[in-house]
Amino acid sequence: MKKNVKLIFRVILFVAGLTYLLTGCKCSDDPEINSFVFDELSPPVSGVVNNSAKTIQVTLADSIDKSALVPTITVDPECYTINPASGVSQDFSDVVMYEVENEKGDVAMFQVTVSSGEPSQSLEVVWEEKEPIPDTRGWGPAVVLDGKFYVIGGVLNGEDATAEMLVYDPQSDSWDDTKASMNLPRCCHTASVVNGKIYVMGGFAAAVGNALNSMERYDPETDAWTAFGTLPQKTAAHASAVVNGKIYILGGEPEEPPTEDITYDNLYMYDPQQETWTELASLPEARCWFSASVVNNRIYACGGLNNTSFFVFDDILEYDPANDSWQEMTSMNVTRWEASACTINNRVFIIGGYPTDISGPLSTVEVFDPASNSVMSATKLSKPRSATFVCGFQGKIYVSGGSLNNYPNDNLADLLEVGEPVW
Repeated sequence: MKKNVKLIFRVILFVAGLTYLLTGCKCSDDPEINSFVFDELSPPVSGVVNNSAKTIQVTLADSIDKSALVPTITVDPECYTINPASGVSQDFSDVVMYEVENEKGDVAMFQVTVSSGEPSQSLEVVWEEKEPIPDTRGWGPAVVLDGKFYVIGGVLNGEDATAEMLVYDPQSDSWDDTKASMNLPRCCHTASVVNGKIYVMGGFAAAVGNALNSMERYDPETDAWTAFGTLPQKTAAHASAVVNGKIYILGGEPEEPPTEDITYDNLYMYDPQQETWTELASLPEARCWFSASVVNNRIYACGGLNNTSFFVFDDILEYDPANDSWQEMTSMNVTRWEASACTINNRVFIIGGYPTDISGPLSTVEVFDPASNSVMSATKLSKPRSATFVCGFQGKIYVSGGSLNNYPNDNLADLLEVGEPVW
């Protein structure tokens, strides 16, 4: 009798566990495709995926044979099935249909069109003003976490940095200023999201002064910041990026204003799991006040300033973590420092900034396509701005705050603009 009771109990547990796994995963969500890439081409070419219209558009050079191309297709979650399968050669001389099915049997048909020619030289972005940020601020990072836009720290006026974090909810078009503040006020720092937590590194404690080497981590479940570890060097005005759960810290400077004209060319990788730092291949040229974005696990560093030469860059550099190497890509249409950047549809949007070391900010937006190694212009911001809080998610660009002129630092914006590219 006891054996039967134990057997029945185990069966109940098994059924309950199986039910939890099936209902707890996302395998029953609407079938979607994350990315569509021809990795075999050099450089790889990515398609523009529109999950609403169920279309994928790819533009290839006229010289490329389209009759036997092998796409790499990624989906999230991985329990979706794709037919034809990823990694199987297809003739893309004509339209190819892909069937994506979830566990319930729901099917979405994606139409893939591969066309010839050069990419468009301009891109329309429909900008819309949303609820302004609760205060005017700039010179800080923004991240996306759980579908919300986090603005972290920054400069509030001519001298003061803030530790406060503000959270924007696109669904309600509202800001939340009740979340926990960082342990230290910071500006010109970076923020990265790994495994559902926000990692903040370096920066200045005020608009002028020495850089910090401290780090903090935010846990949204407990709404608490925890100080941990130190950077390999005191740095601010640097850039950061996340690839495969590792945080990369690029360039920067040790103080502002720079009394010794020092600019870093270092590249460091932080492993949050091991809590270790590794120094990697240096930037080809030292720079600070620049931005970095990720496409297909490669980091793209855009523009920046060298304190020693007072040189403003217009180049775009690619770093490949797989082989720890840099290469120079194409150039932007204008030099830029204190510009912001984000990634949408495997394109890097480069926003605002200063074209020289003494001029006013830009309202222009440029779009870099790593697949074709080309840059095109996009619809401008409503106002010239630099040092803005920028993120790309849900197919849109979120641009908040920033400086409306060069100096003084207290001429800051509270404007939030949301842009949707028209592909």
